[in-house]
Parts: sequence; C-alpha cells; structure tokens
Amino acid sequence: MAGKFSGVRTRIQTEIPEAYYVHCYAHCLNLAVVKSCQLPIVRPTIDTVKDVSYAFHYSSKRTGRFKTMLQQADKEH
Repeated sequence: MAGKFSGVRTRIQTEIPEAYYVHCYAHCLNLAVVKSCQLPIVRPTIDTVKDVSYAFHYSSKRTGRFKTMLQQADKEH
C-alpha cells in the first residue's frame, strides 16, 4: 500500500504533492500481534486468556460474581 514506486501512497502524492503520509497504527498493531502469537511462550497465554473470557462471556452468574468481587476489592483498597 505504501510502496515507493506504485503503492497508493505514491499515487496520491503524485496527484497531490502536499499530501502527508501517516502509517496505519491499527495495521502495525495487527502485525505485532500476529508476530507475537507465533512465539511459543505467548500462544499458551493467549489460549488461557481466551478460555477465561469465554467462561465469563457465557455465564451471567460468573460475570455478576466477578463484578461483586471487584467492587469488594476496591472498597478494601
């Protein structure tokens, strides 16, 4: 997309030389996440987070209990 010779960036700057290029930070984040998911230490962690999120997502009782415990912890600190 941002190629020096035939990317969208070059085409736009050919038509409008004042155009300022800003790289998409969402794309940078996506590339970083994809790369990190390939690391052996990260993959099990992501699986654990996914399992925990599913446990709360599919149970309103667990979510309610978790909220109650968080509120109690906030009051204690």
